[in-house]
Amino acid sequence: MNPVFRKELRSLLRERRGWLVPVIYTALAAAVVALFLAPAARNGGYASEIGQTLAGVVAVVQSLALFVIAPLAGASAIAGERERGTFTLLLASPIRRSAIALGKAGAAILYTLVLLSGSLPIAAVSLLFGGPDVATLAGLYTTHVLVAITLVNLGLAVSTAFHRTWSATLVAIGLGVGLAVVTLALAVALGSFRGSELGNRWILAFNPAFGIALFLGGDEVGGGAAWLQHYAAMLALAGAALAFALARLKRMRD
Repeated sequence: MNPVFRKELRSLLRERRGWLVPVIYTALAAAVVALFLAPAARNGGYASEIGQTLAGVVAVVQSLALFVIAPLAGASAIAGERERGTFTLLLASPIRRSAIALGKAGAAILYTLVLLSGSLPIAAVSLLFGGPDVATLAGLYTTHVLVAITLVNLGLAVSTAFHRTWSATLVAIGLGVGLAVVTLALAVALGSFRGSELGNRWILAFNPAFGIALFLGGDEVGGGAAWLQHYAAMLALAGAALAFALARLKRMRD
């Protein structure tokens, strides 16, 4: 096993945030879902409407959490070592630079996926109320997994340029939000929403929040082809960010 990956996992298990953040996120997600479902239950809404509402709230809350937690997990990888004064020792160890990057990225991704799993039981309840089918929920969680990988790698790439965790985190979160805003603005500028054809909507595949539109809009947004485009775009962004981080690490001395 990658020694950096093993060390990072042990650190997460020892630290309070390793379990506290997922617990808080799951509790907040459950509370928000309850707030949205309470009016529908009082008004005697149809079961299918309750199921759709439940799944939609989970999708939005989870996407917002990803835009914060995933870049933060990646941004603290290298910048955190520099901040603690341990980065030079890490570079002087016999571990390859590529193993450092992959170990840091793998541990941060795994931690983010543990966070995502907290909302899975809540989303699964929507199936009991006639909400989205299993395939649609699977598509949503697949999207969130790929978005988590992308944002973690983006945070890792940013962390190679900073010596403080807070500055790396702010820039990483800003880049994730900026990517969502810029791709949406480009799609609008190119006339992607004029008429019923998809046109230039392919650019939205690079939007980390596009999964919400696909989940809520269904075939009207693009259907299965749009899901696949989104998956491919997220994997391409994740690969580019990881390659940038690897290239930076090979040139770094402190």
